[in-house]
Amino acid sequence: EVLFPANLDEFSGLYDDGTRNVTRLQRTLYWATSAHIFTELQKQYAAKTPEGARLRALNQPYANHWLTVQATHPAYRLHDPSFRLSLCFRLGLFPWFFPDESPAFRCDHSCQVDLLQHPYHRFHCALERKKGRYHQHNNVQALLVQYARNLGLSAEQTPANYRLEGDKRTPDASINMDDYVMLVDVSGIDPLAPSNIARNSAGAEKAAESRDKVKLKHYADLEEKFEARIVPFVFDLLGGLSASAVGVLTDISKCGEHDDSAQRARKRDIHRCISRMSIAIQRDNAAMLRKAFLNAQQHQS
Repeated sequence: EVLFPANLDEFSGLYDDGTRNVTRLQRTLYWATSAHIFTELQKQYAAKTPEGARLRALNQPYANHWLTVQATHPAYRLHDPSFRLSLCFRLGLFPWFFPDESPAFRCDHSCQVDLLQHPYHRFHCALERKKGRYHQHNNVQALLVQYARNLGLSAEQTPANYRLEGDKRTPDASINMDDYVMLVDVSGIDPLAPSNIARNSAGAEKAAESRDKVKLKHYADLEEKFEARIVPFVFDLLGGLSASAVGVLTDISKCGEHDDSAQRARKRDIHRCISRMSIAIQRDNAAMLRKAFLNAQQHQS
């Protein structure tokens, strides 16, 4: 009876502080229902299982955004095969059809993991990080810099001028804010990797927070040397953005003009940026899955 009040007055009072706006009421009811379903599902799965970890990851900010993006621009579109693969990953379904008697289909890296048993292994394979995942990282990095430039800020990818002498460490982006320089390190995590399942059992953000701490420590001397601010930007492969990533986008949107029309335009810009990122992440996920199985097939033959 909590989710579905008996009349409009009760509904309005419970969900919208008395504001009788049909669109807002429909939206608040949808989110209340979704939260209720999520809570009930979470009770069925232990936190330290892939199913429990998936549910936690799908409850993160913007994890569902790619499903609602309107395909009004090529950057917002997923072709049907990529959409299907991304949806299988989201739901934990096997992405390919194989007869029951199929032999082991192993990762072409030296780990030799059976992809029929672990179809999404490629996302957290330690030997893949500098390949498909690196391409995905670069796409998110480029979209972040483009977003800052669209708002009139000076931004640069992999800025060589923010590097210590004799040191190869370089932040992924430098963005000149109103009164400081933001140095951003972009990284992606697979919430279903065994190590992250264990971390996130204590809270859905724990894996991202752990990555934040590693990056802040890694770049601490750069922050001191250049009097800049190091900010991690962590996304996960199911589409969620960490609190630090959302903070980066929000801080960028607050720079420059502050009149109402400019702020409305900037809200549209941040929505477009997240839309492009969410689609790019899923497109690259699908590409990595296809490559993993094609390589395994060639390796087997």
